[in-house]
Amino acid sequence: MRETLTASVIVEYSDPAGIFESIRTSLESALPLTNLHWNSSSRPLRSIPSLPVDLVPDARVSSHKSESDTARLTDKGERGSSSQDEGPKKERRHQIPGLRQTPYLKLYLLQCDDIDTYRATLRQPLRDWVNSQAPVSSTGTPIPKSKQENHDAFEWLILHLTNDGTSSSRPTSTRAESEGSKKLGASRWTSRGSKSVIEKIRSDFNGSSKHAVDRVAQVFLPGASQQPHQADSKAAHDASNIWDDLLNKMISSILSSFSLRVQQYEEDIREKDLQRSLPGWNFNTFFVLKEGLARGFESVNLIEDALSGYQQLAAGLSTVVDEQLVGEQSGQQSTRFEAYTSELRQAFEQALQRTKQQPPEAEAHMRDIADLGSLILDTDRKSFRVLILENNISIFDFQCYLFARQVSLLLRLAIANDGCSKRRATSQVASRSDADLANKPVPSNKENLLILTDVTQLALDFIPSSAYSMRRDFDGLLDTERSLQDKWAPKLINNVVDNIVASWMFSASRSVLEVVSTDSLAAQLDAPLRQLRRSTNLQATSINSPSGDGPATAFPRRASSLSFRSPSASPVQSHQFSASTTSLDALRQPPQSPHLPGLAKLAGLRSDLVLLSRRTLSNTILRLKGWQVGFGEAWSRIGTGDSDMLQVELDDDTESSSTAKLPLAPRGKPADGGITNKTISSALKSKEAFFALFEDLTAATLAHCVVADRGKMVEAMTTDLALLCFILADFSIAASYFKQLTSFYSDKQWLALGSTMLSMWAVCLKEIGHTREYITVSLRAIASTSSVSPSSLSKPASIAELLEASRTTDELISIPSDPYFRLLEGDQTIQHLNGQGGFGLLLRFHCLFREGLAADNITIHLLAMDEGQQYELELTCASDFNIKKGANSVQLISKVMRPGVYVVDKTVIRAGNIVFIHDDSPLKGALDLPGSTQGPRLDSLKDHSRKKISVWSNPQNLSLDVSANTNIDLSKPKAVIVKITNGPLSVSAGMLILRPASSGLRLHTSEPEVMSGNIDTVTTAQPGSIQFGKIASEADARIQIPFNLDTEMSHIIIKAEFKYTTDNGDFIFASDFTIPTSLNITVNVQDTFKDDALFSRFTVASATQMPVHILNTSIHDSDDFEACTAPTKKAGVTAYAGQAYSLIGKISPKGENQRSGPTKPESRRLLLGIEYLCVHEAIVTMFETSLSDALTAARLSKYSNILCQHLRSRSYRMLTAHEIEAFSLIQECSLGGYDSYGWNQVVALLPPGEAKPIEQSLQNWHSSCRSFRMAEVEKMLPKRRLTVPVDIPYMTVVHTAQLKIYNGTLEGPSPSLMMALGQALQAKLTIEHTRKWGDSSEENEPLGFWYDVEANVHDWLIGGQRSARFHAKEGDIHNFDVLLLPQRSGHLLLPPIRIHPNAPRPQSSDGNEAGGATDGSTQISCETDYLNQAESVMVVPDLSSTTVILDPDGSTSGPGRAQCIDSQRRA
Repeated sequence: MRETLTASVIVEYSDPAGIFESIRTSLESALPLTNLHWNSSSRPLRSIPSLPVDLVPDARVSSHKSESDTARLTDKGERGSSSQDEGPKKERRHQIPGLRQTPYLKLYLLQCDDIDTYRATLRQPLRDWVNSQAPVSSTGTPIPKSKQENHDAFEWLILHLTNDGTSSSRPTSTRAESEGSKKLGASRWTSRGSKSVIEKIRSDFNGSSKHAVDRVAQVFLPGASQQPHQADSKAAHDASNIWDDLLNKMISSILSSFSLRVQQYEEDIREKDLQRSLPGWNFNTFFVLKEGLARGFESVNLIEDALSGYQQLAAGLSTVVDEQLVGEQSGQQSTRFEAYTSELRQAFEQALQRTKQQPPEAEAHMRDIADLGSLILDTDRKSFRVLILENNISIFDFQCYLFARQVSLLLRLAIANDGCSKRRATSQVASRSDADLANKPVPSNKENLLILTDVTQLALDFIPSSAYSMRRDFDGLLDTERSLQDKWAPKLINNVVDNIVASWMFSASRSVLEVVSTDSLAAQLDAPLRQLRRSTNLQATSINSPSGDGPATAFPRRASSLSFRSPSASPVQSHQFSASTTSLDALRQPPQSPHLPGLAKLAGLRSDLVLLSRRTLSNTILRLKGWQVGFGEAWSRIGTGDSDMLQVELDDDTESSSTAKLPLAPRGKPADGGITNKTISSALKSKEAFFALFEDLTAATLAHCVVADRGKMVEAMTTDLALLCFILADFSIAASYFKQLTSFYSDKQWLALGSTMLSMWAVCLKEIGHTREYITVSLRAIASTSSVSPSSLSKPASIAELLEASRTTDELISIPSDPYFRLLEGDQTIQHLNGQGGFGLLLRFHCLFREGLAADNITIHLLAMDEGQQYELELTCASDFNIKKGANSVQLISKVMRPGVYVVDKTVIRAGNIVFIHDDSPLKGALDLPGSTQGPRLDSLKDHSRKKISVWSNPQNLSLDVSANTNIDLSKPKAVIVKITNGPLSVSAGMLILRPASSGLRLHTSEPEVMSGNIDTVTTAQPGSIQFGKIASEADARIQIPFNLDTEMSHIIIKAEFKYTTDNGDFIFASDFTIPTSLNITVNVQDTFKDDALFSRFTVASATQMPVHILNTSIHDSDDFEACTAPTKKAGVTAYAGQAYSLIGKISPKGENQRSGPTKPESRRLLLGIEYLCVHEAIVTMFETSLSDALTAARLSKYSNILCQHLRSRSYRMLTAHEIEAFSLIQECSLGGYDSYGWNQVVALLPPGEAKPIEQSLQNWHSSCRSFRMAEVEKMLPKRRLTVPVDIPYMTVVHTAQLKIYNGTLEGPSPSLMMALGQALQAKLTIEHTRKWGDSSEENEPLGFWYDVEANVHDWLIGGQRSARFHAKEGDIHNFDVLLLPQRSGHLLLPPIRIHPNAPRPQSSDGNEAGGATDGSTQISCETDYLNQAESVMVVPDLSSTTVILDPDGSTSGPGRAQCIDSQRRA
C-alpha cells in the first residue's frame, strides 16, 4: 500500500448531470483558499494563509463522462465516498480512526432555470442526497450521532448553476435574504439567478429557524457573462461577489468540519491516555489515533501543530522503548515490537554470503543490495502505519518513520513560512509525497534557514541513536536465529554488522545533507571550496551528492594530492609558497555575506553531519584496511616513522586516539561484506581513493566551519588537511597549512602537538627549498621540544644541521633568543681596561641547546637614556666563543667611550648566518637586523624597572671636552674651545670629528688655532675633521674652533668624536656637548661731547638672574684717541640682575688730532675690556675641585669623573638665583647635606666592592666642607674676559654755549647772584663752533645754524635776541645780547639753549637750491655743550615795605575793601 500524504483538504462533489467540467476551470482558478482563521475552544486562534483543496467526484460517475475522465475519477475515488442510494454502498469505516482520508465538504451540483422542471424531476433526487449526507436536519438542528462519527465529520452544500441571460436569472432581494446574508455563510451578493428556483431550493433545504445556515450557493455558467448587459461595472462586481460567496461558504463549512474532527480526536486521545495504566493498553494503537490528529492538522496546512504532535509521539516512543530495555514496562500493556527489521536481515544474510565469493563475483553481487540509508526519508517504501497498527514493526523502522515524517513537515514548513502567494506552486507542493519533497532541495527564493537548521539538528540526534537501534536489531536477529551464530564466525558477524551500520550512517548523513542544501549557503561555500579543492574537476556541490549510489567518480581526483609520491620519487618542484599562505589567510576569514538568519548555525550543523560521515568513513577504513590520516602515517611516508606510532587526537570529535590490532579478513576474500554504500566501497579499493574521499569530506567540513565561524573546528580540519598533504608529498600546500596551525596550538598550550607540527612544517620547507623559513621553523621546533617530554612524533633537525644550512644563504636570519638562552643580562658595572681607551662588561647567560653552540660573535647593544639624540654603544667579544649547555659567561669589550647612562637594548648571538636576538625593550616589535637603524623609544627608556649601566671615562685615559670660549672678543668670530686631555697613553695619531647638531650652525674646522698644549702640527683632513699627529702622554691641549650661526640661539649642540691610535689598537672617545652662546653680561654706553673730550658712561649688568662679579675694567687707546677710566675696587664689584655697575670713561684726541678729526674709521674704535666671574659657575667649580681633591686623597680618583659630573648637574639644579645673591652678599656659600645630592643613585652604578668606601668618602667630604669663602672661589676659578669694541661716533659740529650775566661791573654768573622780582637781567650768549669730532674730509665752509632760548613762560620773559640764525666755521665765536626778566621769586634755573642746523632748502628741478648759494646744512649732526646747565639765580620780591588801609564802612571805596596807600622798593 502506497501512502500518499497530502497537505490539502478533500472536497467531494456529486454531479448527476455531468456539468462539473463547465465550471472546473473557474473553480480551480479561485483555489487555493486563502486567509483562513480557525478558532478552537481549546487552542488559540490559528491563521492559515493558504489551504489547497482537492476536488474529487463521489463514487457515482455520470453517464455522459468520457472514458478518460471516468478513469481519472475512479483512481481518486479511494479517498471519496458516495452516500446516494443508487451508488455503491459506503465503505465501512475502520475501527481505528485516522487511517483514511475523508472529505471535509460535499457539494451537489444542480443546473435548473425552470421552477416546474425543478419540482418535477430534480427536487426529489436532491432531497434524497441531502437526507443521506447532511449532518443536520432541514430545520437547522444537529442530528444526534455517536462520537465516533465526528472523526469523519463533514458539511454539505448545494451549488446551483444558472445562465445569466434568462429572464428567471434576475431575482430581487428580499428582506429575509438580506438578513440571511448577515449570518455565517450567507450570501453577500445581489441575486442574479432565477428567483423562483434559487429561493425554492433555499426554502426546501435551508432551515426555517432564525440561526439556520445558508447551504445554497449559486454561480453563473461560463459564457453567460459575454451577454451585453453583463458588460457594465455593476455586472462585473456582482460576478465577483458570486464567487466570493461560494468561497466563503466553502471556508466556513471546511473549518466547521475540521473543528468537529479535532474535538473528537482530542477527546479520544485524552481517553486513551488516561487508560495507559490499564490492561491491554497499546502504544501502537494510541500512536495511530494521535497521528490521525496530526495528519488532520497537516491536511489543513497547520504544519506547526502537526509537527508538535509527531514530536510528542517520538518522545512517547522513546519512553516506551527505554522501559522495555530496562524491563520496567508494565506486564499489563500489550505494546509489542518486532525483534528485528526484515530489510536488515536480508542485508545481513546477503553480506555474509558475499564473504564466500571471490572479489569479482562479490562486487557484482553488491550492486544488487539496496542501500537502506539512502531511503531514510522515503515513507512510501513500506506500509508503516499498517505495520504499526498490526504490531509488526521494529523499533528501528518505527524511529525511521517518525524521523521521515518530522523532516517532511519541517521542509513543508520551510516553504510555507516563505509565503505561499503563488497558489499553483503551493498546490504542487501539497501533492507531493514525503520522499518527493525530501529529495528536492529548497528553492533559493523559498529558503527558511532556521527551519533547515532544525532538520539538521534532528538528523544529528537521530542518526547515532538509530545506529544503536540497528545494532539492537542485529542482536535480536542473532538471538532469534541461533543458526547464524553457529554457521558464521563471531568476528565475521561483527565485521558485517559494523559494515552495514557504517554504510547506513554514511548514506543517511548524505541524504539529509542533500535535502538541507540551499542556494544561499552554496554561494557562501563556493569561495572556500574553490580555494581548498585544487582541481577544477571537483564541484563545490559534491558534498550534496546522493548517498553514494552514483558512480565512484562522485569524488573526482585531484592533480596534486592524489598522485602518491614515495620517498624515492623525484624532488618536489617549488611552489608559490606565499600565494598559498595568502589564499589560506583569506579562506580562514568568514565570507562577507548579507545577513541571513540561521545561515551560520545551518553551516555549523551541516559541518557536524559531514564530520559524522567522515568519522564513519575513517573508522571503517581503519578497521578494514588499517589506513588512516595521522602523524604516524605522515612520518612513515617520508621514511622517518616508527611502526608503533600512536594516532594523536586532533579534536574531540574526530577519530579515536589509539589503534588496536585490526581484525583481518581471510586472505583473498573480501573484508567489506555489508558495505552497501558505493562511495565507501570505492574508497576501500586503494589508498589514493580513500585519501581523495577523506580530503573532500575534510574540505567540505572546513568550508562549513568557516561560514559558521567555528574557529577551533577550522583549526582541527586544517590539521587534517595538512597531514593529508604531507602524506601525499604535497609539501607546498602542507607548509601553508602548518604555518597557520602552529600559532593556534601554541596559544592553546598544546605543546606536544605544536612541536610535532613545527617539525613537519620544517620538513615541508626543506623539501620546497625555503632555507630561511626552514631554519626559523626548525629552531622553533627545537625550542618547543625542549619544553615538553621527548616524543617520537616530534623530530626537529639538530642545531649543527641548521648552522650548516644557514651558511648556504647570503642573508642573516633573525631569531628571538628567549627560547634558547635564558638570563641574558650583563653586569651593571663597567670595567676599565688597563692601557686601553675602551671598557668591558661581563655577560652571563644560560644555554638550552642540548649539544651547545659555536658562536661567531656575541654583541650587546646599549641605548643611551638621553631624551635628545639617541645613540648606541656596541660591545663584542674578542674572538669566537664556544657556548656550552648550561651556564656561560663572557667578557664583551667596547672600543668606543661615550660617557652617559645606558640601558641594555638587545643582546645578539651570531652563529653562522643565524642571529639570536634578545630584545630588552618593553616595545618588542619586529626584530631589527644588526646594523639597522632604529628610532627613539623614549617610553621604554623611562621604564624604571630596567637596569641602568653608567659609562664614565677613566681619568687615566684620553678625554675630550668642548666648551665655550672664556675670552670673548666681540670684534672677532665666535669660537668654541676643544680641550684634549691625555693620560699615560701614548697616542700615535688622532683625528677630531666635529658635527653640528643645531640647525644653522657652521663649524670652521679648517681654521683651528692651538691655544695651548704640546701637540703636533695640525692638518685639516676631510670636512668637519682635524687630523693630529703624535700626542704625548699627560698632554693637555686647547684648540679654538670658530663658528657662526644663521640665527641667534641661546645654546648650540656639537657632536664630537676623537679617534686615536695607541699600541693596543684604535679607540674612540665620543660625546655630545651643549654649549651656551649667550653672554653673561650686557654693556650699554651713553656719550657726552665736550670741546676737548668725550665722556662715555658704560652700564654693565647681568644678562641672567644670576649675579656677576666684575673684577676689572679697562679701555684701550687707539692710534688717534686716548682713554682713561676710574679704577675698579680691588675686591671687585658685583652686578645683580636689578642693580647694574656704571663706569665713566674719558676719551680725548691725541696731539695733532685735537684740531682736525681722524680720517680712518678703525682709528676711532676703542676696546673695552671687562674681567668677571659668574658666581654660580664659580661655586660649582669650587665644589668639583674640592671633591676631586677629597677623592684623590682617598685613592678613589678613578671615579672622580662620574662623581664630579653628578655633583655638577645636581648643583646647577639645586642652586637658585636667590641663594646665589645671598652667597655673593655674605661672601660665603654652604655645600648642603649628603642626602640632598642623591649620591645613592650614582653609587649604585659603581662596582659593589667600591660602594662602601665611596659612600664613606662622600659623607666625610660633606662633613668637612660645609661652607666656602667667596675669596677662595675667586682664586681657584679662571677669570672670564669680555672685550667689547667701542666706536667713537662722528659729530659734525659741537657748539659750546654760555650765558654771561652782567651784575654791575661783574661779568659772568655768580653763585650768590640775587635779583629782585621784575628786575631785568642783562646777559650775553656766547657760542663757540668746533668741528674736531667730525670727519676731516669735509670742507671747512660756513654752516648755517639757529639757536633758541627755551624758557618757561612762568619763570622768565626773554628779551633781546631770543632766537637768531648765524653762520660759523671752525673756531668761530658768536655773541648775542639777551634780556632775562624773572616772573616769580625763588631759585630759577637759567633757561636752556638749543642750537639746530638750518633746515635744508628745497631744490629746483635742475638740482640747485632755490634762492642762491647753499648754507651747508643738508646733512649736519650737531651737539651742544651748554656750560650754564643747572645754574640758577635767586629772585626775591622787590618791595621792602607796604602801607595798606582798611575801610570796613566802605566810605572810601565801598564796604569791606582794602587799599594800598604806600610802598618802598628794595632796589
